[in-house]
This record gives sequence, C-alpha cells and structure tokens, in this order.
Amino acid sequence: MGKNKKKLVVLIPTHWEAFMGGSQYQAKVLIEHLIPMQEFEIYYLARRIKQDFKPKGYEIYKIGDPKGVGKYGFFFDGWKLLKTLNELKPDVIYHQVGCAYTGIAAYYCQKNNCNMVWHIASDIDVQKWNKKITRNIVFRYIEKKMLEYGIRRAKYIVGQTDYQGEQLEKNYGRTLSALVLNFHPFPKEIIDKSGPVTVVWIANFKRLKQPQVFVKLARSFLDIPDVQFKMIGSPPQEEDWRKDIMSEIDELNNLEYLGKLSQDEVNEQLAKSHILVNTSEYEGFSNTFIQAWMREVPVVGFNVNPDGVFDNNKLGCFSNGVYDTLVQQIKLLISDTSYREEIAARVKAFSFEHYSENNIKAFVDLFRLPGKVD
Repeated sequence: MGKNKKKLVVLIPTHWEAFMGGSQYQAKVLIEHLIPMQEFEIYYLARRIKQDFKPKGYEIYKIGDPKGVGKYGFFFDGWKLLKTLNELKPDVIYHQVGCAYTGIAAYYCQKNNCNMVWHIASDIDVQKWNKKITRNIVFRYIEKKMLEYGIRRAKYIVGQTDYQGEQLEKNYGRTLSALVLNFHPFPKEIIDKSGPVTVVWIANFKRLKQPQVFVKLARSFLDIPDVQFKMIGSPPQEEDWRKDIMSEIDELNNLEYLGKLSQDEVNEQLAKSHILVNTSEYEGFSNTFIQAWMREVPVVGFNVNPDGVFDNNKLGCFSNGVYDTLVQQIKLLISDTSYREEIAARVKAFSFEHYSENNIKAFVDLFRLPGKVD
C-alpha cells in the first residue's frame, strides 16, 4: 500500500461475507467504490468475519469474538480494538452500528490525530436509553453509555434521514455534519414483470423485523389466485421460534421461503417482483427500499415511513401499523395494474436520481479533511 495514502479504518462489528445487513451492504458499496480511487489504505475491523475470505484491495482485522462472554457486549472487545487502532494509526475512522465501538473509536480519535465519521445506521442509535428490564440489562446499559460517549465526541456524524438529525439534536445536543442518502449501484438485471404478481419480504428473521406479520398477510390472500408471496432472509436463531414460524410458512401454499440469498440473488428476485412489504418495528433507511425502487417495485411500509417518504413522494404506501390498512393497500396494488405500474415508474426515476453512488462523494470529502491535534 502507498506511503502517501491516508489510512482509513472501516469499523463495523460484522463483515458482509459473514452476515449481510444494511450496514454491511453500504460498507461493501463504499469500499468497492474507494478501491479504484487508490487514495486510501483501507482496513476493515470486525469481530465477526468469514475465516476463509480473502479481501482484495483492503485488509481485514478480527478484533473480538461473538461467542462466550463476548456475546453480551461489544465493550468486551475494547482492549483489542484500541490495541489494533494504535498499531494501524489511522487518519480517519468510518464507523457504523451504534454500540460500545462508537465510544472506543471516539476515545481513540480524541487522543490521536484522527477524524471519526460516525454514520447512523438505525433510528434506535439516537434514541435515549430504554430501561426495559431484561436479563442482560447491565450489559445493555454499559453498551448504551459507551455509545452515548461516542455520540457526544465523534468529530463528524452523518445521518440517513432528517428524523435522525432531529433525534440527535433533541437527545444529545449534536447536529448532523451531513445528511447523506443511502447509495446503490444501478441494476444489472433484466427487469421482467411478466409473471404472476409477487409480493416479497426481505430481512433477516429478527423479532424487530416482525416476519409473522407477513406470514399473516399471506394467509389473508389464500383465496386470491395468481398471487405469490416470498420471504428472503436468514432464519431465526431462536430454535423454538424458528420451528414455529417455519411450520406456519409450510402450511401456506401461496408463501415460499427462499432462505438466505446473496445480494445478487436478492436483486434478481426483485427484478421480477411487484410489491415489497416491510414489517419492521423501526429502521434507519432500509436498503431494500432502494433496491426495490431501482427495480420498479413499489414499497409498502407497515410501521416505517422515513421522513414521510411514502406520503410526500408517492413511492408506495404507509399502513401506520394498522393491519387492515396493510391488507387493503396490498389488495389495491395487486388488483390495479395501472396504479401499480405508475408507482413503479415513479420509484425507479426517483431512486436513480437520489440514491446512486454519487452520494459517496460526501463521505470522500469527509475522509479527505485534515485531522486536528487537540
């Protein structure tokens, strides 16, 4: 690696080859965009990596273990993370996923000539402490306090939505350094909507993603012919829940579970799908929205409507958490082909204009800023 290049550390708890979520996908797109520029030495630091994966154009450092006591909190990785940062001596740290790493990275940057760019990944990152009593409440409290330390001391904070900026200011007295919309490469797939109407759900099976709502939705449409429902994502880790929900899926002849797919495979599915349903309790700004829009797929948000995007831009529907409303919206999109195709054309144009890789320039500009010695 070149001696005159700036050292950039990408700090995210998981590498995309081990597990692909929204943060990992954005990091993947970012790094693949930066490598050809040959302006940065890039290092990816994570506790969860794929052992046999060989990166090209950057290096990976393992900084912790998601097993044993470490599974209760990222703060257990503090010593190893600081040790690695001291060895690498980065000029800038790009960090996603609010956790103890946020505070550790901010501490390092304050003590060294290093800039920190914290990219908010989820609305929950900028919410106040949730005092819900659980078995691991002590570990959760430590994680939150270390995150809050980082929020107050990070040099630059980048948000995905205006709402995140509002919550950041309200709860922590900070303002966004930049508002950067998510970025995606343009589709390579052939868009083909000639098959039966397909309603798709894409997420890893977690409680906050509420896959059971989509299963219930498929059941509500059992009597409507020529409509397919598909679910994509890693299965639940909880054995009892996995058995229960997979059993429910198997009972429905209009619902197919495709399991965990690569991003290319997800995009292939979207290219021939007609409606995407998001049932999450909350999100930041879901990458699946943009992936769907770029492939002419209207989105229906059950609980999530980031910055009123469905209200203001006519890019789909928002159910406001009301199940009957969700059913009626899906019925309309299924039955009214002209209405659905009108939205499909609009979302494609909107996403191409606002969510391309051109948005990465804002991060490059931040990475280029000189560090400040306190």
